[in-house]
Amino acid sequence: MPRVPLILTKTSKNMTDLEKYITECIERNEDYQSDYSGCVEAEYGNIYISCHFSIQSEGYYEDDYFNGTGAFVETYYYFCIDDITAYDENDNEISVDIEAIEDYINKEH
Repeated sequence: MPRVPLILTKTSKNMTDLEKYITECIERNEDYQSDYSGCVEAEYGNIYISCHFSIQSEGYYEDDYFNGTGAFVETYYYFCIDDITAYDENDNEISVDIEAIEDYINKEH
């Protein structure tokens, strides 16, 4: 896993760099793209992160007779972090603002 410098300053959307990094890892994860639950494990500097998440989605398949797209039209989406842990190399727990990550992903989706 790539190592990045440890910076915990607040960035845009009122998230720390660590929380923004977690968000990026979730969005790049295969489970986020294809399933309704998943897990991300990553390292940020000297911090180990494990995040379990779930997604609720509802919608319908478009029945376009002439174009035949059959595309899925999403009418409801909700992303939720079920469990997250972040520890440094000395096993000290690092605080993560779960609500900030969930709000960002739900608004960006």
